[in-house]
Amino acid sequence: MSEQLTSLRAEHTDGSRRSVHSSLALVVTLGIAAALRLYRLGAESIWLDEALAHHHATTLTTTELLVWLPQRDPNPPLYFLALSEWTALVGDGLVAMRALSALFGVLAVALVFLVGRRLFDRRAGFAAAAFLAVSPFHVFYGQEARMYALLTAAALASYLFLLRIETGGGRVDTVGYVLSTVVLVHTHTYGLFVVGAQALYLLSLSVEGGRAGVYDFLRRWTVPVGVTAVLSTPWIALLALRVFGGPGQTAGVESGNAASAVTIPTPGVVSLPTTYLAHWVPLGSLVDGVGVAEIVALGGFAVIVLGCLVGLFGSAVRTDRFRTRGGERSEERRLLDIGIAVVRDRRNRLLLTWAVVPVLVPFVLSYTVTPIFVHRYTIGASLAVALLAGGGLTRLERGHVRYAAVAIVLVGAVASLPAHYGTDQKEQWREATATVEEEAAPGDLVIVSTDSATLPYDYHATRGDLVVVPVPEDATRAAIDEHLDGEHRRVWFVASHLTEGQERRYRSVLGEGHTRTETQSFTGVRVYEYVNTASPDASVSDGRRTTESESG
Repeated sequence: MSEQLTSLRAEHTDGSRRSVHSSLALVVTLGIAAALRLYRLGAESIWLDEALAHHHATTLTTTELLVWLPQRDPNPPLYFLALSEWTALVGDGLVAMRALSALFGVLAVALVFLVGRRLFDRRAGFAAAAFLAVSPFHVFYGQEARMYALLTAAALASYLFLLRIETGGGRVDTVGYVLSTVVLVHTHTYGLFVVGAQALYLLSLSVEGGRAGVYDFLRRWTVPVGVTAVLSTPWIALLALRVFGGPGQTAGVESGNAASAVTIPTPGVVSLPTTYLAHWVPLGSLVDGVGVAEIVALGGFAVIVLGCLVGLFGSAVRTDRFRTRGGERSEERRLLDIGIAVVRDRRNRLLLTWAVVPVLVPFVLSYTVTPIFVHRYTIGASLAVALLAGGGLTRLERGHVRYAAVAIVLVGAVASLPAHYGTDQKEQWREATATVEEEAAPGDLVIVSTDSATLPYDYHATRGDLVVVPVPEDATRAAIDEHLDGEHRRVWFVASHLTEGQERRYRSVLGEGHTRTETQSFTGVRVYEYVNTASPDASVSDGRRTTESESG
């Protein structure tokens, strides 16, 4: 009896020790995730999409966000509502605004651990959480005042409650699923594709189970699915309007200026594999050239792929039914049996639909109906890849191989972070605005390309003695002549989000009666200085480069 008590005490002590170690490891992982998202949070200037979010959150009322904005912005308003409340509480500074996404990003790391633990075990949850914590893709969007970090957190919460309901959850789980899924759908239209992946998974379970499966599906899911569908109907209609509303859709807010919105191009076939690659390796660094950091990052991605393959096929290959039983079987039959076993595995089905549907469906729609495919919109699919890779790598039999594989993924991700922090990736509106304000004289005219582009300019502007106007819609002499009235000896043209042809045409119009004396280029923004030819300043070079022709 005493030996049994001693054994029970030892097991309890070991369990408590493991629990403490697990909690400590999770805290450390979350701390690293927070540090990476808060580091240099305000280093880069605000860019157009963030400036639009700031404008919506700080100038529109709740009613306008709920009713007026959805008619003009392709995204649901929930993130803007959250940002409105957040900025009212902590202010609308750049660091303050982006901190909301950092918070959602850290929450996503905690949630992916919980989902991984429920799907596989604690080790798989830790691996997935570590991958997400240091992923350059997730760090980037955890430092941006947009809705993508909230989208990831909502997707993970929705799947967590789905798994809890599937294993006999109660009312709290039903409410949690409805709330998290409604948040998911109302955060971004691509949230609907994540919900579509869930629907496909649940439908496969009901069909597999026959009549009993259908009954079980109806018993568990009628209420949560029904309530979620009713609350999500407006955004389902919004997506249908975007998809079937015209030959090409736009990203950005609509305005009186035709150049204010950016048309989404039709994706190339290569967009499918590069989307999954972009979730783990910054594509911009590969375009600039492949160095040591890029090779290490690609190595980490290769191990991610290996982990996914192990997660999908590992248990099927190891099981006894794929070995010779009572006679030899053909290799084709053996592979077929493995494939059937992979598909029958519920975890595989859940993660495969989650990883594929949010990427493949909008890709197909972009070819068959209208382009809606953008890499960053598919961020939800990267979560399934992290979970599948974490589950696969932590199931490797040899401990040192298991730890080495996880370490390679983490080192590959970390290798890309110095470039992330050291290189401006967002539009440099702070630098462009500062250039104008440092060199402009009181009363100078500043023409900013497009209505919406005035938002990031105004956000960083500090002077009130300059005349700032957007480029008129048609950019002709007749349209801008009212601004070029001779009172402004110098005109500054700040160009961004224009096609090469549009920008050339605008420069040509400005060149009528003005001489371009200086051009400065920044990431995503160009600044042109013009001097009125009738002004005494026109004959003074002032040490600046003068361009003779505005035709090119």
